[in-house]
Amino acid sequence: QDVHPTGPLAGRGEVPVKGDCLRLEESCLAPFETWRHGLDAAGLRHERRALRLIIDELVWSWVEPGCLELSFSLPAGAYATSVLRELVNRVLW
Repeated sequence: QDVHPTGPLAGRGEVPVKGDCLRLEESCLAPFETWRHGLDAAGLRHERRALRLIIDELVWSWVEPGCLELSFSLPAGAYATSVLRELVNRVLW
């Protein structure tokens, strides 16, 4: 877990990626150009967000058949709903 991939949060300022990474991100974000200009105009700064979420202190138990109880901690800025979405998608698909 030494390497943490990140993704762009559009806004003002210098983009820290270069070369192939920059070209990939630009092509992925091209359909959202209007949003990017709006965020820039609103004064938001360009930042990066981790694309991987590390869950700590995970505890789980089946409370009753079909009812799973989870407990875990997340770093600041992470959302439990994101973790739950991924778990549900994994089970359903």
